[in-house]
Amino acid sequence: MSGFGIGKMTGASVGNSSFLQRLGGPDWEKIPHKGMKRPTEAEFDGIVDKLAKSLAEARYDQNDGKYRNIRSIAEKATAQYVSVVSPDRKALAKEASRMSRPNSSPQKYRGSQKLD
Repeated sequence: MSGFGIGKMTGASVGNSSFLQRLGGPDWEKIPHKGMKRPTEAEFDGIVDKLAKSLAEARYDQNDGKYRNIRSIAEKATAQYVSVVSPDRKALAKEASRMSRPNSSPQKYRGSQKLD
């Protein structure tokens, strides 16, 4: 299984993370990317069912903290579901980060040959 469970909803909610932690880099658990672990279709059906019931209960109880935490779990499940058709965003992000560093210069190519 993927590690999603309704019992895990007691963890820290998304709103509790500090501003600096959010700037630390992408949250690869919530961004669909190639190679992401993915539950089976049957497991997804169970996850979606539990999340829908839990979201409805949290809304009914007007428990915003629980609702945000469940939404965070739902975002991760959505990313896993979409990851099958997602590009390799991790590699793209690493390349963009490498290219944006002040002391790195872009490689020059003509066709498929690197120019020095």
